[in-house]
Amino acid sequence: MSDRRTLRILHLSDLHIGKERTSGWRMRRVLGEAWTRNLHDIAADGPVDLVCFTGDLAQSGQAAQYEEASRFVDEVLRVLKVPKARFFCVPGNHDVDRTIASDAWREMRDGAWEVSPQAYARWLAGGRAPRGFDAAWPDALLRRQAAYRDWLDAAGLSAQRPEHGPHGRFGYRISLDDLGLEAPLHVVGLDSAWLAGDDDDAGKLRLTDEQVVRLLTDERGERLPGWTIALVHHPLSDLADGREAQRLLSEFGVSLLLHGHLHDAEVSRWTTPAASLHVSAAGSLYETDQFPNGVQLLDVQLPKGRPIEPRHLWARCWSGRSGRGHWHNDDGLYPGSVGGKLRLVPPDPPDHPFTPGKFIGRDDELAKLQRALLPEDGSTRHPTVLCCAIEGMAGVGKTRLAEHFIAEHWLPALGLPEDTDPATVCQRLILDPQALEPPTALGLGRTLTDRLRAHGPDEGLWDRLKAALSMGGPQGGPWLLLIENVDAAAQAQAVGELVNRLPGVPILVTARYQKLGSTGWTRVPVAPMSAHDARKLLLAEVEPDGHPLTDAEADDLAQRLGRLPLALHIAASHLSLGLTPQAFLDELRRAGLDLPPAEPGDPRLSADRARAVVRSSFELSWRHWCAGGPGADPAWQQALVALAHGPANPTGLSLSAAITAIDEALYPVFAVAAARLSLLQYQPAARMTQLHPLIAEFLRQQPEPTEATVTERLGGWFLPLLPETGDERQRDAWARVEQEVESLAHWLAAVPVEQGPAVERAAKDYATTRGPYALWQQFCERLIASHDDPAILSNVLWTQAQVLERGGQLSAAQDAARRKADLDQARGEEHGAALALGQIADVLQARGELEEALRIRREEALPVYEKLGDVRERAVTMGKIADVLQARGELEEALRIRREEELPVYEKLGDVRSRAVTMGKIADVLQARGELEEALRIRREEALPVYEKLGDVRSLLVGRTNLAICLAMRGQIEDAPEMIDLLRRAFGAARRLGLPEAKQIADVFEQIFGVEIPEV
Repeated sequence: MSDRRTLRILHLSDLHIGKERTSGWRMRRVLGEAWTRNLHDIAADGPVDLVCFTGDLAQSGQAAQYEEASRFVDEVLRVLKVPKARFFCVPGNHDVDRTIASDAWREMRDGAWEVSPQAYARWLAGGRAPRGFDAAWPDALLRRQAAYRDWLDAAGLSAQRPEHGPHGRFGYRISLDDLGLEAPLHVVGLDSAWLAGDDDDAGKLRLTDEQVVRLLTDERGERLPGWTIALVHHPLSDLADGREAQRLLSEFGVSLLLHGHLHDAEVSRWTTPAASLHVSAAGSLYETDQFPNGVQLLDVQLPKGRPIEPRHLWARCWSGRSGRGHWHNDDGLYPGSVGGKLRLVPPDPPDHPFTPGKFIGRDDELAKLQRALLPEDGSTRHPTVLCCAIEGMAGVGKTRLAEHFIAEHWLPALGLPEDTDPATVCQRLILDPQALEPPTALGLGRTLTDRLRAHGPDEGLWDRLKAALSMGGPQGGPWLLLIENVDAAAQAQAVGELVNRLPGVPILVTARYQKLGSTGWTRVPVAPMSAHDARKLLLAEVEPDGHPLTDAEADDLAQRLGRLPLALHIAASHLSLGLTPQAFLDELRRAGLDLPPAEPGDPRLSADRARAVVRSSFELSWRHWCAGGPGADPAWQQALVALAHGPANPTGLSLSAAITAIDEALYPVFAVAAARLSLLQYQPAARMTQLHPLIAEFLRQQPEPTEATVTERLGGWFLPLLPETGDERQRDAWARVEQEVESLAHWLAAVPVEQGPAVERAAKDYATTRGPYALWQQFCERLIASHDDPAILSNVLWTQAQVLERGGQLSAAQDAARRKADLDQARGEEHGAALALGQIADVLQARGELEEALRIRREEALPVYEKLGDVRERAVTMGKIADVLQARGELEEALRIRREEELPVYEKLGDVRSRAVTMGKIADVLQARGELEEALRIRREEALPVYEKLGDVRSLLVGRTNLAICLAMRGQIEDAPEMIDLLRRAFGAARRLGLPEAKQIADVFEQIFGVEIPEV
């Protein structure tokens, strides 16, 4: 026997061959080429030792169905290279031919309740028939499984026929002693289907204690040595004697029970003070081609003298989406599953000095480390790179990532026992940030040679050190050199020279200093955690008797902490004492981020207190910035603080330069220098800058500049770009604002209320045409609550009414317009009141109340404009009247108004946008009359080019949609690509602006093409 301790089991169930009698293509779609690819994916992940099938190979227990089942089983075993002797199966309720011996079946199932379970079980195991029972019934009943049992013979699985087993009628036991294990592994197949016969089986089926115990004991009735796995089709809860069977299975040494029948994957554990039974249900191999069919792989450990320990579950699932059917990793089974793989037992806590605690996520970073430091053969002898540097900001988890890689990947590659201390396979060199002098390569080399007892003069030091690191490690292999705290340029220079002196030695570096080393290094950038992983970390680290953290609370707290692992760990320690998330955040800010973990014995505190507390950890980077280089300039120190007072979202080059008061040409130099020390995140290609929220919180504690200064700088950038100019400058200016829309939200929320009216006047046209409408609505609401000047209120209500209407909030828009109308009428402002009445009419028209909308325009608004001589507003109102007429089908009059009373006015005034809108409305009429070519010409030549030139996104998306509809009406197949492009671009713009038109565009696309609009 060898010291092998693990097995991989492929668990299959519920194939139902014969189910698709008329639509066999559906089963082939799931279990044809896609299934073979799935098998190859499974094989590529590592060898499978056993294949266990837990029932329902066939749909109705017919011999012909098993012929096809044989081909399926043979293909599985062929691809996975599993011998037939390692394939085990049990019958399910669909492996029973219900047309046979139905009378005997009914008598036996109903009569089971009339005798004691023990008498019933003994009879079935060869004893005397109870009174009133026919001794011939059991054999008659078993003829219903004849096709299944004959298939066992034909498939070379005769050892699984019950006649060769301890019971004689039900089940089997096969003992495997050729797996290289220290003791035999017994596979027990239990028959739960022998009494099945209709769709009302639940609670009426039986295993019997004789079947269970005879299969689990030797001739003397004693427990079998080694380990035992049991297979059964039905969940024990479906059996009349299920609770008793569960107790017996556990008592007689079964620690892993596999079953099917549910058509849904499920994992559970039944535990008593004396034993534990892991129960795993596979999904169905085939229900339909639209069902999430599934299979499972279990990795189990077989520790000497102890029960089987399932360690990992890998779930694979079928996705039947039209045109894209495939098998894939299933992370939907349980939380914590990554790549379909779920750890079934908690990981053993790592030993000192590696930091204990949960490690979650970082799969991409770990994969990159593996590719860099572990060749494809998994050995540590020939690392593929000179050095691998883990780079990231303070508190992001660089050291934990390095430790986890060493423990979970490097250590196994050495082939050492699992209980080996991972600290014994690496040489750890931790740089001191408080050192009076910066390190040198020679000084670091001396430290290492002393530690490795490679003493000698400096001459020859590098050769001795390289030999000691390359061959002095575990089992004569290399040490992994772990260098930590490379946080500044001087440290980076020393480490870079050290690494270059040690070619071929595997080296792992953790650094705040970015872009470390030469092109021969592999860099692994580490960002704050994903939202999903941050939530998992919080929920995992908060103690059960601490604050009962909900998923929503965890998501919010993680977001507010910037998903920084160090901050999350500190938060979890305080929540474990009962603090609420808000109470913790209040305490963190009160302490100026100088809040340690709540547990005094936290290993992070003893390892390096300065790096275990958010404030002191950030201060290390801040001191490096201020101590020398570009950051020594007070202006550049204040520039970082200015960014901290600015928007939390990424900002572009121009706005970032304005916030920091650094010349735009010089700003990239500043940003790169700060990013190298991990004080900010800078994307050179996109020229975007962002601060981590906790670094921003730390920097805001510096005295200069103030938040008011930064708000003023933001206004100096936004205000000149917002007014409507009606030319190409407007398009470019508004495009710049739209690129900074998140920053716009930050600025609008910070604008002093006394400056708000000036901002509203400058931004009114941008707000009503570009949005985002919810943002401008909130801004208007703030101004309305802060001002009582009638003129200011009138202006703000007018803008508010328009953004509400554009955003689809019709009732609120009507209320705002009515309030403006009443206000203007009270102060004798007829023109303003008429505008408000027109807005009310717009809302009524949008609701379909055409007659009232028409009356307001003709009787209340139009006379005012004619009286005041406002030719433009008269033309606008006539256009709105034409809209109503067009909606009522009065196309000729609508067309006349647009051509004779609208168009000439806009042309005379030089209002190119209003002219383009009117031409689009004329195209609507022509399109309705069937004059498609002229309608297309107008849209292409006289409307869309104007919107594009002006940067009028809303009019442009509407125009593109109308052009696509017109092309669809023309019905030429060659127009399809253009229609798709137009609608996708319109949909993307509408969704980006949060417009209700997005759904309408999606509906138009589905009407034309019969499918959902693709993602943009």
